[in-house]
Formats: sequence, C-alpha cells, structure tokens
Amino acid sequence: MLSISKVYSIDCAHQLPNHNGKCARLHGHTYAVSVVVAGKPVTLKGSPQAGMVLDYDLLDRAVKPLMDAMDHRFLAWGTETSILEVLPPDNIYWVGERTTAENLSLHIARKVINPLLNAFEVVNSKLERLEVGVRETPKTLAVCTFIEKDGIYVPD
Repeated sequence: MLSISKVYSIDCAHQLPNHNGKCARLHGHTYAVSVVVAGKPVTLKGSPQAGMVLDYDLLDRAVKPLMDAMDHRFLAWGTETSILEVLPPDNIYWVGERTTAENLSLHIARKVINPLLNAFEVVNSKLERLEVGVRETPKTLAVCTFIEKDGIYVPD
C-alpha cells in the first residue's frame, strides 16, 4: 500500500466556551489541514493514472470545496451565542460539535470520505485508508483515521 498527501491552508476563527484557558476567548488560526489517502497504485496500462494512488487533481476536487466553504469563516458549534448573534450567516461554518482540532479532523474526514470514494471509483481503484490531520499551530496536530470495515468506512 502507498499513500499520497496534500496540505491545505484555511484561516478560521473559533471559540471554545467553558474552556479553562485562552481558547475560551474568540480567536483564530491558520489551520494546516493534511489529507492522506492510501491504496494500491493504478496498474491498468495506458491509464493516465497508471502508477498513481490517486491523481492530485482528483484529490483536490474531493477536498477543496470543503476547504473553500470553511476558509475565512467562524467555525460554530452553536453554543457561541454572543458571537453568532452578530455575525452574518455567510460568515459562519457550522461544524455542529465543539470546534477542537480533534473534532475538526473528524468532521473533515466525514465530509470528504464520499467524494474521495467517488474519485477512487473513477480510476478503478480502492481507498484503503484516509487520514485527516489538523494543525492549529506548527507544534500541534490532531489526526482522524478512517479505514474500511465490512464495506463501511469508519474512524479507526
């Protein structure tokens, strides 16, 4: 099995209400989101994807729409009421859970898994593993891994 990865950069604000530190306040990050896909390289001779796990363009088509939707938005759980009351709706990206790096990696993985499965289907290949890493700072990293179990992709 081989893997490829790409890093996306998004700028977002968020707040962790009831946190016992600085993150309780409104703040932002330049998130580095890494997406790693693993599988067997395409072996079909004559295929434009021969020798590739997945073409980076297909990876972008699966991931970039979500990155664009999140970029320069407030990442909301729903408990940040004083902020949500004043922000225009198009400035909010609803995560639906506490916006920790861990939850963001899980959220992103859940959102991109189906587009990635479609991309692998296009090249007659199979996604073996998906990893999504979220860095809030250069020194921190939260990772969510999805693998296939009984035909369903689930967090490992």
